[in-house]
Amino acid sequence: MLNRYIPIWTFVALGSLLLTAPNNSAHAQSVGPVAFQPPTGERLPDSAGGATRPASQKCRQDPSSEHPLSALIPVGYVGLTTAEAPAIFVYLPPTEATSVYFSLKDEQNQELYSEIIPIEDSAGILQVELPSTVAPLELEQTYHWDLGILCNPVQTDLPWVSGVLRRVSPSHDLPPDFAQWSPLEQATWYGNAGLWYDTLNLLAQEYRQAPENPQLLESWTNLLTTVGLGELAGEAFLTF
Repeated sequence: MLNRYIPIWTFVALGSLLLTAPNNSAHAQSVGPVAFQPPTGERLPDSAGGATRPASQKCRQDPSSEHPLSALIPVGYVGLTTAEAPAIFVYLPPTEATSVYFSLKDEQNQELYSEIIPIEDSAGILQVELPSTVAPLELEQTYHWDLGILCNPVQTDLPWVSGVLRRVSPSHDLPPDFAQWSPLEQATWYGNAGLWYDTLNLLAQEYRQAPENPQLLESWTNLLTTVGLGELAGEAFLTF
């Protein structure tokens, strides 16, 4: 019954990957706020509806909220990653729903994984992890994901957000001493290289551990601001 509510996607093949590698000596300089540079050639076609965030999405019985259901993605672009199983982040507005539905599909619209995730009646940023039972994402393959709020009582026009991602090979320009860089230096490099999910995952992990750190707060806010999501920077992370 759930699948009939999932949007049907038609993905238009994109051009070859064109990443602009950042200066490998940048880590020796003072690290400023982490930002994101969209990679050349990774613009989504206008027909890819999952690249947009609606102005407002909520269950009918839920109160109006300051922020709508939002995917933490660079709107209009394929989100690149070098990870085999990148985490996905979504902002959930206040809702009386008790669960959300997550689905991951390949380019042929074949569902590779789905999960009903229980939630509590609180707003915040939800992190979705792919379990180890899911096969690693394949290199140079494009995937799309959907997350919908399972409204209670059930309604046919469920609130949905979606995103498009592709796993790419680590750049050959990755500095040889990259593993010795600080997390902020690494996140800065990922952001300049246009690797959205790597940047977001690493910075979110660091920020969650030390939200009182002014440098991490500044970088978290700046990263979200560069993709038009700065208003969500102060939202808490949900833990279930």
